[in-house]
Amino acid sequence: VNEQQVGNENNPMQQTKTIYHIKGTGSNAAKLVNEWIEEAFEWYKDRRKHEQDTSRFFYVAIQGGDSKKEGTNAPKYLFKQYLLSDHKTFNSLFFPEKEALLSLIDQFTQKRGKFAIEGFPDKLGLLLDGPPGTGKTSLIKALAHHLNRHVVSVNLAKIQTNR
Repeated sequence: VNEQQVGNENNPMQQTKTIYHIKGTGSNAAKLVNEWIEEAFEWYKDRRKHEQDTSRFFYVAIQGGDSKKEGTNAPKYLFKQYLLSDHKTFNSLFFPEKEALLSLIDQFTQKRGKFAIEGFPDKLGLLLDGPPGTGKTSLIKALAHHLNRHVVSVNLAKIQTNR
């Protein structure tokens, strides 16, 4: 059963309410139906919680012990998860190429410039190099904040295939 309610001039909100009638037969039908409804409602609440969670994470690959990927000799990797804060932004970073980098990122995300050309790869790679303390991780965190993305850190020395 669907019921629609339309607001008034002062409150133009529209609401649709869907009512389901669930029927069961048998000696414990009421119990089974109620358990199913509770399980479905918990699933729905869990889905809504994940939809509303705007947390971003920094994932670091760690080897999963002696375990191997199923059907291969490749080692299995697990990931540690760290919560990313919103403190590192491009507003708190200062380096000479900052405006050029932001322009390139905006062109990439908005498919402008060379990224608008048909057949141009839909990829943007950045190579960061330098001694500890020169801002590589801060740049990555600011980029994750700017793009509202997670970060996955992969040690390229441990990659043994190009697939």
